[in-house]
Amino acid sequence: MFRNPEGGIIGANRTMPFRQRTGEGPVDPIIEELRSVATWEMILAGVVAVLVTMWFMPGIRESMKRNKENADQPKDWRGLLFPMVFVVLFVLLLISMV
Repeated sequence: MFRNPEGGIIGANRTMPFRQRTGEGPVDPIIEELRSVATWEMILAGVVAVLVTMWFMPGIRESMKRNKENADQPKDWRGLLFPMVFVVLFVLLLISMV
């Protein structure tokens, strides 16, 4: 692990300053609230995730069947790669601005 000029340690948890990880100094109330997630909230989030997955499953199966039927059609890779290149360039632009 390396020390960061702002006082944090670059390592497993780079987002939290060193004094918050060690218990020294004030702790951000948002981080404290995230740590105190109740058990019922975690169970509810898991149930919602399973229900959403089950809700989309018929459409996913139908899409996979159509994909197998249209396997001989030419693929449209330009339609996939063109937007992805612009997203990557935009993210690199945002990173370079920081």
